Amino acid sequence: MTAMIDLTDGASMTALSFDTRDSCISCGSKHFTTVWSASYEDASIQYYMDKYGYAVDWRSELSGQPIELAQCDQCEMLFHQHILQPASLETLYSEWIDEDQIDTLTESLEHASASTAQFEAATRNVRHILRLNRLLGKQFGNDAQPWRILDFGCGAAEFLKQASLFGFATWGVDFSTTRATQALNQQISIIPSLDSYREDNTDPVHAISLFQVLEHLDQPRETLTDLADVLAPGGILIIEVPNCGTDAEVLGAPRSFEEFRNVHPLEHINAFTPDTLTALVESIGLTKINPGPAHVTDKPDALLRSELTRFYEPKRTNQYFRKG
Repeated sequence: MTAMIDLTDGASMTALSFDTRDSCISCGSKHFTTVWSASYEDASIQYYMDKYGYAVDWRSELSGQPIELAQCDQCEMLFHQHILQPASLETLYSEWIDEDQIDTLTESLEHASASTAQFEAATRNVRHILRLNRLLGKQFGNDAQPWRILDFGCGAAEFLKQASLFGFATWGVDFSTTRATQALNQQISIIPSLDSYREDNTDPVHAISLFQVLEHLDQPRETLTDLADVLAPGGILIIEVPNCGTDAEVLGAPRSFEEFRNVHPLEHINAFTPDTLTALVESIGLTKINPGPAHVTDKPDALLRSELTRFYEPKRTNQYFRKG
């Protein structure tokens, strides 16, 4: 079932197309309940949307389009029912989102200085790299280096840039032209699709990362299945998504900008909790693992907290999985 919005600005015709999901994106059940409904005319929605600084007049583009967040009655997965069709999604990421929009959103999100945020992001990336080096070394032996890593939805490719400094062979996939341009400016090559990787490479990759990507995908299960096909047996999949556990418990309208970001009806069309993320990935045959600690700190308390993850892994939506 597809709903169409056709809007005329007096000079040209603009059309955004939406699909309406009729089954759960995780388990396929057709039994689900709407837990939040709204309109883009609502004052709170307009307040949140304005913080994104889109490069178009989003009010006229989305007038009359409903917002409905559903929860599966069987597996409790949360997902938006009305999502942009592929062509309109391309319009969102190539025309609505430009460098000015990214800067505006960054300013809305930052609670610390830009330099502090950059330092913390780089530290997280190095932790992932150190864990991958340990896990892949145990699985494949160091003679298999360089490790091949594919970052799906790589954005500006900051993670790949750091991984390459550690000797990883890197590939990035991203269909956002703005993000791809930023990556090229850092001398990182980006390909537009997973098919492009398959066309040029016969060897599987040792690791795949999806950082803040799965919540954007219209068919996350199918995408994960395709990615698993290019992952070597014993390879590692890393996924990070927003933790919507609070939203899942409240089952109501977002009460803050942060909660709205987690369930943004255009961009974050899938809302994961730790349990629903694990269930989705394990349903395609991968196994969740505890990656263990990686220390990138000069603070004793942070070192202790990291070491404790050897024995107890808190529930979160940053998870590691192994194939086979």
